[in-house]
Amino acid sequence: MRRFYAFFFIELERRRVHMAGTTAHPNGARVTQQARTILDTLSNQGRRPRILIRDRDIKLTKAFDALFRSEGISVIHTPIAAPKAKAHAERWFCSVRRECLDRIPTSHAVTPSAPCTSTSPTPTLTDCTVRCSSIRRS
Repeated sequence: MRRFYAFFFIELERRRVHMAGTTAHPNGARVTQQARTILDTLSNQGRRPRILIRDRDIKLTKAFDALFRSEGISVIHTPIAAPKAKAHAERWFCSVRRECLDRIPTSHAVTPSAPCTSTSPTPTLTDCTVRCSSIRRS
């Protein structure tokens, strides 16, 4: 079974999801670069987030926070082990997993997945939400 990490932003104001990337081996530098790319894309579209709500995942380094602060975006950390504080991201991720990934045929026997109770680390952007989460596929 392989694990993949998905990193995405949700614009809460517009209910729009921006995929920043997926990888099997995330690290702080990669996540920061993906965030920089998303900020450039939003800037080119004339949108500017005001607040980033994020969790305490170790992949979201001080450089990640500094990038947003340098753009004038407030960074708010969610409480520890509080999935309701990032409910938009949790719901979107679980919906994608349930509606898309659980239906992909694999070469192995497919078993129904457990209910989505994601405990993976999550960040969030108000005006944008950020998510770094793991996806398991066999």
